[in-house]
Amino acid sequence: MYPLNAIILAGGQGLRFGSDKAEMVIKGKGVLEALIDNFSEVCQKTIVVSNTQRTISDHPDVRIVGDVIQGIGPLGGIHAGLLASDTQYNLVLACDMPFINIGFVKYMISLVEPEDMAIIPMINNWVEPLCGIYAKGCSNEIEELISTSMVESQGKKAKEFCILRLLDRVRVRYIEEEAIRRFDPQLHMFFNINTLQDKKEAEKRTKEATLCLR
Repeated sequence: MYPLNAIILAGGQGLRFGSDKAEMVIKGKGVLEALIDNFSEVCQKTIVVSNTQRTISDHPDVRIVGDVIQGIGPLGGIHAGLLASDTQYNLVLACDMPFINIGFVKYMISLVEPEDMAIIPMINNWVEPLCGIYAKGCSNEIEELISTSMVESQGKKAKEFCILRLLDRVRVRYIEEEAIRRFDPQLHMFFNINTLQDKKEAEKRTKEATLCLR
């Protein structure tokens, strides 16, 4: 099993949520802190990518970095985290997904082969790129993609800088739904919180989902 770091993306503006999602608390527990706690079991270090000045008082050893390339959404967060990391493979997680299953993460890690550039879950032919493993070399691919897209995009950034374009460029090992359901039959893991209504739904799901908030 390869050593890896965790990269937690906490740089979203949270416009629909109405506040900084990285500060979100569910059932008395901060989701960002819970992610750091849980994945310290399988990750050597944690890197939080955030364009907001913040401190994580319970985890002074966590490194906080900002986007190197601004304005390209989660792709920029992945890029910044990979640049800051000193491991070949890295677990990338969004800070607004409170039900990530550590058993599933261990399974993802066990699948990594030297030729893989990314390990990505897939549900009903829809990829979940913000709960995956990325090789450090993806940072170079992102830079090449951005360089090309800057010329081609002409105001179409949302499409041109989509993570799916990165995955089209690299060797990806996809994890099919059947394997995912062995760890999470109801697929709670990929529920993410974008609005206050989503947060209320997440609080309801804590009764039946496998929590990162344990």
